[in-house]
Amino acid sequence: MIEFETKFINETDRPKRIWESGMAIRDVLPRKSAYLTAIDPTKTFARWSEVKWTQSGDVILTARKGFVEPDRGPYILMLLNKDGRDVEFRKVGGGSYVLMKGIPYLAAIDISDDAVFIAAFEIKICDNEIRTAEFPGYVWNNRILRNVTTPRSDEEIAKIKKLREELKIKNTPLAADISAPRTAVTASREA
Repeated sequence: MIEFETKFINETDRPKRIWESGMAIRDVLPRKSAYLTAIDPTKTFARWSEVKWTQSGDVILTARKGFVEPDRGPYILMLLNKDGRDVEFRKVGGGSYVLMKGIPYLAAIDISDDAVFIAAFEIKICDNEIRTAEFPGYVWNNRILRNVTTPRSDEEIAKIKKLREELKIKNTPLAADISAPRTAVTASREA
């Protein structure tokens, strides 16, 4: 059995909570470090030998040397909480995910799940321009936290639709419209 030990370093002034499979599994106190060991290579932190939270708010990930990505199936969705809170909870397709800021999560997606058409899901800050008739000639930029999805390539989408038809899986409105804009915003809130 291979073990994947990861060192977590918290350089901030606040405790950081480590989440895996929808559960809080450990807290790392301010200016302290902790170790966790995974025995399953599909676990989020098996890919990283070190995770460091910096005082500036960055998350630095050190890839594990020699790590071979396990087979998760033909359809993988990459989820990333780029700019949200320390922990964000999202429902994407048929799955619910706990996304720690700055740490990518890979999810296996079933062919029957509409999320199979999405290659990536990111929580990030986007600028929202506001123009008003009251002050013509001025533009206000309002920063909004958005869920941004990136569809798979047109070729992948065509293959998935064909396979879903062969398997008699009903294509929903999401499946029918996914090849329209290459980036879609699904929800937003003030950042």
